[in-house]
Amino acid sequence: MALVEGKQADPDVQLDVDEMIMDYLLYVTIKTLLEEFSMRLSKDEELPPLPSGSDLTLQMVDSFLHGFKVNHSSNQISSTVKFRLHLLQFTTILTRRLYISTSTPPLTSLMDLRRLQNEHASAWLVDETARNDVFNPSCMTAFSDSAPLSPCLLKINRNQALTSHHLPSAKDEFYGLETSTSLLDTLPAFMALSSAGVKTTAGWSITTAWMDLAAEYALQAAVEQYLVYGAHGPQALRNAFAWGYDERSQAREGSEEREIHDFFQSGGEETIQQWRAIRDEHLNRVIPDGGDDLHQHLKHVSQRFPLHEFEAKLLEFLKGLTTIHPKPILIQLESGKLDEMTTEETEAFKALVGL
Repeated sequence: MALVEGKQADPDVQLDVDEMIMDYLLYVTIKTLLEEFSMRLSKDEELPPLPSGSDLTLQMVDSFLHGFKVNHSSNQISSTVKFRLHLLQFTTILTRRLYISTSTPPLTSLMDLRRLQNEHASAWLVDETARNDVFNPSCMTAFSDSAPLSPCLLKINRNQALTSHHLPSAKDEFYGLETSTSLLDTLPAFMALSSAGVKTTAGWSITTAWMDLAAEYALQAAVEQYLVYGAHGPQALRNAFAWGYDERSQAREGSEEREIHDFFQSGGEETIQQWRAIRDEHLNRVIPDGGDDLHQHLKHVSQRFPLHEFEAKLLEFLKGLTTIHPKPILIQLESGKLDEMTTEETEAFKALVGL
């Protein structure tokens, strides 16, 4: 869908037209990324990581967004476009994290993110430890006493993960190195995206299904840290599970951390307690019984909860998020008319915006 040659939008509605185009590009790019990710989870043969159709649409979004910010620097974007931008950012880092791409974050950004995660977990656990024995240091002995896996075993685990995504084992290793984006790196973005969904969508709230998904996200993130990234000590485990309502939170009003805090509080005390129970159930699955080998136990956990099955559930969650706002107007126009307008009203609208 493009502006018809020789036609221009009414200057008074130029912001609305540019938002329509941005909304369209975001929607199409998200759908393309999810389709590519779905293909990797379902195909029987190896697929090369690049090139992909999403490269072009991501470049178009980046270019158009730059121009949008220049032309409308003093304007606020709509909540729908803002949410879709949030959804695109998360979808991009999640679906392209296993291989080097144009979307790979620089190491400096990843290191800053990891530092913030450590600070978040440390501050959050000060209060959580007081009311929850599961986070007590005595429960983390297996993680404190265990050495990291050998490079050989880490490589085997990495290749198994790549195979489950039907990606060839790279000659130049990337996945599993500190320069790659881990599930743990993406976990704060998942929480922020979920809180944004509640904030921008009437009637959307925390459900038991979301809690199960979020708790398994923490489980998968922790297991990957020890079996693929070679983590040792309890910090990675704490970072993965340090999520929930904190009555002592000093997060600044309007900050992302504050929105996540309010998100966990949005369902009231019953929801707060239910999340703690589900989260702690998954945390206990990661912690081995006394005397059991940590890495053997985590390997058993990874077999019981396969990563590709979790990612299939996460894929369905993201597909659901694409539907909580109406389809972009330009997508609707491809069918001939807008959902809330007659054919005549649709034609008048198209003339107004220069379509």
